[in-house]
This record gives sequence, C-alpha cells and structure tokens, in this order.
Amino acid sequence: MNKPTPGTTWVYLNSEPGLWTVGFYTPEGVWHPDSDYNSREEAAARVRWLNGGAVAEALPELVEACREVMAWVYLPGRSAGEKFTVLAEKALAKIEAKP
Repeated sequence: MNKPTPGTTWVYLNSEPGLWTVGFYTPEGVWHPDSDYNSREEAAARVRWLNGGAVAEALPELVEACREVMAWVYLPGRSAGEKFTVLAEKALAKIEAKP
C-alpha cells in the first residue's frame, strides 16, 4: 500500500455485502485499502480516527492539561517543589472525585 500524503481523506465503502472497507484514493484516483470491517459503524469509527477525530475528541482533556501546566508556571513566589505539590494535590483531588 502506498503511504497517504498529508491531507489525505480516509473513506469507507461497502465493498461487498456485509463488508466495509476503509482506505483512501490517491490524487490519481487509485484506491488503497487499509482494513475491512463487518459493520458500517466500525468502519466509520476507523475513518474518524484516521481523519483526526480522536484528536478532536481528546481536545477538552488537552486544554485542561495545558491550563494545569500554565498554572504551574505562573505560581509566583513559589519554588518548583511547592508548585509540584500544588499540582499533585489538584491531580489527587480529581482522582478521588471520580466514581
């Protein structure tokens, strides 16, 4: 299989009854399959991941992690050890709050 180039859009198609194939087309129109699935939902999930959907779904957690790092950097007048302690306490509180 040729490697996809930046900007490749992954798609799925019903390649035969009961079989969904994930892949991409080159600019020349050549089909390159990646994987096969027994359901449309599984194929759609793979396409979403390949097209960057997993990144978008994880965005809230990424934003929160960035905020925590920035809070650590901008704790004025505190040593690195004190800053670490503050962040560790926040992380522990989040873990304890989960069901």
